[in-house]
Amino acid sequence: MDAITLQPGGGSAGRVDRIVDGRAYHQSKGNARKKILIPDSAHGTNPATAATVGYAVENLKSNERGMVDVAALAAQMNEDVAALMVTNPNTLEFSSRKSPRSPNSCTPRAVCSTWMAPT
Repeated sequence: MDAITLQPGGGSAGRVDRIVDGRAYHQSKGNARKKILIPDSAHGTNPATAATVGYAVENLKSNERGMVDVAALAAQMNEDVAALMVTNPNTLEFSSRKSPRSPNSCTPRAVCSTWMAPT
């Protein structure tokens, strides 16, 4: 991005801000995208926020450790995905030791934003 923002970094205002920023980015590239991937272990406010802003929400399966299932992520990536919305720690109180691989490394078909929301 060519600019920065001083908008809220967390909470519901931060979630809305990041989704709106991501949408503006994709619109500037000519593709506003239609959905946000949200792991099934994320806070319930994540899908609610994404839907409120106007995105379709697609549930992303967690692995046996409660983390993002990278194979499921790769399978769900396409040109309609605007973002991957991850909460760390998740609702199972597991903290990811590292962020999931970039969605871009999972498939060459899509470019999307990854946002790791601190709780």
